[in-house]
Formats: sequence, C-alpha cells, structure tokens
Amino acid sequence: MSAEEAMRDISPGRFAGLDERGRIAQNVLAAYYELDPGMERVDTREVFRRIAELEGFA
Repeated sequence: MSAEEAMRDISPGRFAGLDERGRIAQNVLAAYYELDPGMERVDTREVFRRIAELEGFA
C-alpha cells in the first residue's frame, strides 16, 4: 500500500471529532521514510496539499 493510500485508508476511529485530522499525512510519510530510507521524499508543499485535502480544504 502506498503512503497516499494509507493516508486515506486509516480510520480516525474515536478520534474523528478532533481537529487537524490532516496531520495523519505527515505521520504516515514519516513512518514510510523510517521503514524505507530510500523512498523518494515528498516536497513540503505537497505534504501541506495532502494535509489540506484530508482536512477538507481541497
């Protein structure tokens, strides 16, 4: 599963009502980078775009 797919697939469960759901984007990327240090890094602006999308701003 790609990092993008994981971002969309992870259910916030009981934390769904909390603000800043989009932070999952950065957390997933950090985990993927840790597991695969050779993985191509995502541009910072792209990370913010993904966060905004998950927050419902895109």
